[in-house]
Amino acid sequence: MEEELIQELEVFGLNEKEAHLYVILLKYGAKTSGELAKVLNSYRMDVYRTLETLDEKGMIEISMENPTKYAAVPIATAIDAAIEKQTYGLQWMQARKNHVVTASKSLPERSAGQTDDDFTKFKVIKGRASVVATVNLFLKSAVREILAIISPVALPIFSISGQLNYLIVAANRGVRVRCITDIVPQNLNAVHEVLTGIELRHLGGYNGTQFLVRDSRESLTTVKLDTVHRTKDADEVFSGQIIQSMRSIWKPALSTCGEIPSTQKNDYRSLWQNILI
Repeated sequence: MEEELIQELEVFGLNEKEAHLYVILLKYGAKTSGELAKVLNSYRMDVYRTLETLDEKGMIEISMENPTKYAAVPIATAIDAAIEKQTYGLQWMQARKNHVVTASKSLPERSAGQTDDDFTKFKVIKGRASVVATVNLFLKSAVREILAIISPVALPIFSISGQLNYLIVAANRGVRVRCITDIVPQNLNAVHEVLTGIELRHLGGYNGTQFLVRDSRESLTTVKLDTVHRTKDADEVFSGQIIQSMRSIWKPALSTCGEIPSTQKNDYRSLWQNILI
C-alpha cells in the first residue's frame, strides 16, 4: 500500500523522492531532518533539499522550535493545493500558447529540403503523469487507424484516466479502432464502455506486452521491470534497463527502431485474424 500511495502521489506533481518523504512524515509524524535522514538511510543535505521542495509545494509544515521539525500537511489538504497549483499552471500555459506560437514564427525558415519527416524517434517515457499525457496526445492525433493490445488489469485504468474515451472519440470521427484484451469479470465495465464504435476481440489469458500503434507511423509499448527501488544513479540505470528490454522484445537495434510500428501492426493483424470473436 505504501508503494502504491507513493506512485499515486506522483500524479499530483511530486517526484519519487518527494512522495516517499511525504509518506514517511504521514506515517511517523513530525521529524527533524536528521531523524528523517536515518529513516531514509540518506544524507541530511539530500533530505533537506527534498523538504524545501515539499515546502514550496505546500505539502509540509515547519515548526519554529530548535531543532526544526517537519510535519505532513493532511493529505486531502495537500492534494487540493496540488490540484490548485496545476490548474493555475494549465490555465497560464493555455493563455500563453498563442503568444509562444506567434513568437516561434519569427525564427528563420529552414532551407529547402530540410525536414524531420524521415527522422526516426525513440523516447523513454517515465512517470505516470507523463505516460498518461503522452497516450492521450497519441490517441487524439490518430487519423486512420489505432491498434491496441491492453492487459485485463490495465483496461479499467484506461477507463479511469480517460484514455478509453479518447478511443471512442477517435472512432466517432472515423478512425478505425481495434482492441484486443482478455475479458474478465474485473474489467467488464470498461469492456462495455469500449463497445461504442470500437472493434473488440477477446484473447483469453493474455497478460503480456501492451502496445498501441497509430497510423502505422508511431507506437507506444510498455515494458515490465522488476526494479522498484532505485539506486543513486536511478535515471541512468532505469533508462538503460528499459532500452535493453525494448531491444530484447523487438530485436531491431535503435538505429532501425522506425520499423517497430510496422512490425507491431503486422503482428497485430495476424493475431486479430486468428482470434475468434
